Amino acid sequence: MYNNDQDYNFIPENGTAKDDKHKLRISLVPPAIITAIANIRDYGNKKYHAPQNWRSVDIERYHEAFLRHVLACWEDIEAKDPESGFPHLWHAACNLAFILEMQTPDWETKKKKYQGKQGDKEES
Repeated sequence: MYNNDQDYNFIPENGTAKDDKHKLRISLVPPAIITAIANIRDYGNKKYHAPQNWRSVDIERYHEAFLRHVLACWEDIEAKDPESGFPHLWHAACNLAFILEMQTPDWETKKKKYQGKQGDKEES
């Protein structure tokens, strides 16, 4: 939800308007977190061979995996997961992304769309 008071309407020299007042500014998201999650998703896709299988995993498993990865990097923020070789922090970000997605209001509708289409379950 966009809640910035600043008006981001932009009228270029040709007079056409682009109304972005109530749109999210995705450019405010640090690219490093997007890249980290993409790397972990790519790793998971190679390991499990099913890009959407994360949707069939219970949210509690992602809570547990998130906490494991956070604890693993608690004293050393640069600690790496021994299996993947990627930073635990990246795995934590990916698990948190799954948790956030699973808590969206339309999650059950999205989940049903992919049920029965994927194989084994994925956990990062």
